Amino acid sequence: MLRIGLLRLPLLTGRLAMTLLDNMKHKLLFSYTLHFTFYTSLFTLYPIYAATVTVSGRKLLVDGKEFTIKGVCYSPTPVGYGAGYDWSTKPDIYNTDFPLIKSMGANTIRTFGPPTQKEALDALSDNGLYIIMGYWVNSGQDFSSSTVRNNLKTGFINMVKTWKNHPAVLMWAFGNEVWPGGSGTDAQKWSSWYSLVNEVAQEAKNEDPNHPVTTVNGDIWTIGILNYGSTDSSMTALDCWGINLYLGENFQDRFTKYESTSTKPLWISEWGCDAWDSRTSTENQTLQANYIKSQWQDIERNLSIYSEKVCIGGTVFEWSDEWWKSYTNSLGNSGHDTSTDWPNNNYSDTGMNEEWWGITSISPGTYEKTPRKAYYELTQLWGGTGIEQKPPGTDLFSTEPRNYPNPSKPGKITKIKFKLTSENAEVNSEIYDQSGNKVCELSKPSKPTKYTYELQWDGKNSKQDEVNSGIYICRIEVKSPEGRSQTKFRKILIVR
Repeated sequence: MLRIGLLRLPLLTGRLAMTLLDNMKHKLLFSYTLHFTFYTSLFTLYPIYAATVTVSGRKLLVDGKEFTIKGVCYSPTPVGYGAGYDWSTKPDIYNTDFPLIKSMGANTIRTFGPPTQKEALDALSDNGLYIIMGYWVNSGQDFSSSTVRNNLKTGFINMVKTWKNHPAVLMWAFGNEVWPGGSGTDAQKWSSWYSLVNEVAQEAKNEDPNHPVTTVNGDIWTIGILNYGSTDSSMTALDCWGINLYLGENFQDRFTKYESTSTKPLWISEWGCDAWDSRTSTENQTLQANYIKSQWQDIERNLSIYSEKVCIGGTVFEWSDEWWKSYTNSLGNSGHDTSTDWPNNNYSDTGMNEEWWGITSISPGTYEKTPRKAYYELTQLWGGTGIEQKPPGTDLFSTEPRNYPNPSKPGKITKIKFKLTSENAEVNSEIYDQSGNKVCELSKPSKPTKYTYELQWDGKNSKQDEVNSGIYICRIEVKSPEGRSQTKFRKILIVR
């Protein structure tokens, strides 16, 4: 693929591709020279391909460079919804979240199931983020069953086939804290599971040699067991192990024990602390932040990039609260439950609450997130820029303009959406070509919600002729009722 600025073009083949690329280069250079002020930050031509991610010893490499996972477990379920919510169909969610995640210095999200929409992965890449794409496997199944095995293999490989060429992909993750069912001894059941994991990993590598395959365990105790089939000599196709650990302020002896168990890299796939203090029945952001800070520092001490250690990073659990997860579900999906769901003596507050693990909080009726102290603590630890602080009332846009579909076709509607801080703003918008020539003016936007504005362009000029293939710029000028103004630009690709 090629990226122009933050815009992707399918990579064409043969002489046509070279001619198009050369022409586009000349146009872009010409536009940049003549319209420096207008286009300075808009046109940057550089190649982007699906990243080649490899494992070397205990290190993770992205395009040959050492990479440390600084990530969040990402399952942004709004208030009122439950398990299996497909966030990738909601641009208002990920366009709100991804800039916040990037600004804290994170580079990765981990999901528990694959997204369904390409635009969501495009937004990840636009924000400089990768995804560890999870494939959910229900526990308790008989993994010796050929039907079960074939169904799981097919589903996982279909996910790999669908997304293997997207530049946002970092790794594939098969299963999360899976325990096997069926009949037989524990050794037989675990052997069935781990042989399936290795077979799935091998088939994934046959389909996609450019991204590692991992699986996620609840602790290390079944790794490296000879009669479970989980030693390195049996798990030849698996690239690295992930483990979920909730052991308090550090990970106790796990790094040391793992070092003698496997030579593969290790990543801490879940870690963190909930923000509800059951002892005082109050939210305790300081408690959560202190535990998360200490846990990351333990991860950092064991990073393989610094020394002969075992760890390649971790994904904190989790990005945002989920109001559906309480074991009792006494308040349904629309109430924030405060009951204790399970005990954990590794924490000073031993009552763990499933609905309060987010480093950001959520509220009814909005996709907006409110960062907790843990967010800012990780921002410091990960070298993030933090949320940009601006004088009150200076920014009229609360989100960047985005359009779908992109690329679009002449004569077809592409919708340009954005949010403003004012519900009564005046919006004027025009389309320009690469040379700065005005193509057309757009009609006034519609308002799907109170602060959301939507423009539409049909890929035609002011004479209602369909435009040629190329890059076009949507210029959006906003004026508030108080007389303040702000302008944003959105690049749109038209392909015949």
